[in-house]
Amino acid sequence: MRIGIISDVHAQPEFVRKGIARLQRLGVERLIVNGDIGIHAPLLEDSQRYTAGILEAVGDSGLESYVQPGSHESISGYGPMVDILSSRYGNLIDMLRTPFVDIAGYRFAFLPGSDSLSGGEYTFGIEAPTGRYAVTETELVPITGWDTVSQLQAEERFQGELHYTNIRDLIPRIETAEKTILVCHVPARFAVGAQGVDFAYFARDSEGSIIPGYHLEAQIVDAVQKKEGRKATADEIIRIANAHGFTFQRENVGNVLLRRFLDEMRISCAINGHIHESGHHAHDREGNPVPQGKPLPELFWNSGCFDRKQMGILTLSDEGVAYQNVSF
Repeated sequence: MRIGIISDVHAQPEFVRKGIARLQRLGVERLIVNGDIGIHAPLLEDSQRYTAGILEAVGDSGLESYVQPGSHESISGYGPMVDILSSRYGNLIDMLRTPFVDIAGYRFAFLPGSDSLSGGEYTFGIEAPTGRYAVTETELVPITGWDTVSQLQAEERFQGELHYTNIRDLIPRIETAEKTILVCHVPARFAVGAQGVDFAYFARDSEGSIIPGYHLEAQIVDAVQKKEGRKATADEIIRIANAHGFTFQRENVGNVLLRRFLDEMRISCAINGHIHESGHHAHDREGNPVPQGKPLPELFWNSGCFDRKQMGILTLSDEGVAYQNVSF
């Protein structure tokens, strides 16, 4: 069984059909769409249109497809589109409603959302029961009806909404750890250096907010080019970033709770996206690189960022799981 994986469709949604077609030519029989297929645009209809376009491409493929949100999907921009299009396309499955699926002797457990939100409203952790919440300055308030939000708005406490998934809800669904594959948009923490599935290059400001390092670099280079007609040097980029309160960092940034969960449950296979610069990295639990195309008993794999023209194929067999990095 060969399963195609797509995630992080940020700026090139028009290429999704071509990407899926390439996966099908390579023999893919099913598809996982692992987050960041939505945006939080200023206009709700733009968010919905963006998500709908991608989901329609997935639905039109005819492949049984498992879809979940990542860091960018808003509840109002993403949720209704998944509801509508999963009703229209019988092959499109919303993993918020169906949190696991059994394929070829393996159980895929899905953990939707992200611990690092970029306009998204789907997150996970262990501090609250799974459900939908109103956000206030001091707490998450369970939404039991429209009156919950109305009351908080009247009190000027309402700051938004979240869908929260408790990681530990997955425990009853894990029957055989060595045959369980955890699918989450974000990676677990692996302190293994630059080869890790969670190794990121980013810039952090004085308040702790972060942006991708390459994005800030590009902004600085563009500003210098426009102002002085030349290319900024590496040292200059660092100085300008520091002058504006940013510090460049390179480190493993995976989720600590997720790593603890994998270790506790002895799950030996997990798939993620999210960290663009670590796309197509793969290793075992100790951080040792593992080869493509070989059935493995243990695999932690960043299947790639679609914006970087990266996708992946996971092959299931009795001997183990094998991965293939695909570029297009």
